[in-house]
Amino acid sequence: MNILAIETATPICSVALLSDRDVVSHQSESGNQVHIERLAIMLKNALELATTLKIQLDALAVSIGPGSFTGLRIGLATIKALGSILKLPLIPVPTLDAMALQYFENSPTGHIPDASIGLLFSHRDLVHSATFRGGSSEPTRGEYTFGSLDQLTPADATTDLFGFENPKITQWLQSTGCQDQFTSIEPNAIAIGHLAEARRDEAMSDYGAIEPFYNTIYQAKKWQRPTFHQNPGNSGQ
Repeated sequence: MNILAIETATPICSVALLSDRDVVSHQSESGNQVHIERLAIMLKNALELATTLKIQLDALAVSIGPGSFTGLRIGLATIKALGSILKLPLIPVPTLDAMALQYFENSPTGHIPDASIGLLFSHRDLVHSATFRGGSSEPTRGEYTFGSLDQLTPADATTDLFGFENPKITQWLQSTGCQDQFTSIEPNAIAIGHLAEARRDEAMSDYGAIEPFYNTIYQAKKWQRPTFHQNPGNSGQ
């Protein structure tokens, strides 16, 4: 399956061209204005390479959050416009799912942890969180949660943490003594593309039904520390 994937949920802008899971090209840049200034150019580069190599795209893939409000809006609007021109289906991939895949594929301990918690800073002192366990092809996710870092219970010594590093998260890790359990992950479009291929059945042609995960989705949920007391299902949402 040939996929053009983008990741814009953080200050990192990433575009990847994949063919049957092999990475044909990957571009990644970071900065405050990188999504609006560079995303279209990076997509143009990838499309020109696909034409040169005679790679016919089967689908597009996009990170749909949680993450930067502006980054997600720019990414989703851009990929929807491109998809409308190319007449291709679009596969939405949750940001933390893709970050979990990156973490599990490059586990610093050399094995798949029994339980891990992914963290992604939102704004003020609020953080998105989700639990994951290893799977045969991709990590299995429990429910997303959203709340204050001050309310986040420190993980025990057996729990691995991963996420996109942010000064607020770093401060929390230091204050709770969990810094040695944390692995910093820089989200990239390669993981978005790999998960998109695994979830090809979720490809959508009705772009209007695809919306990014913004903070309001989580604000109505009561904060509680993610656990594995119940068997989490992979909703793929």
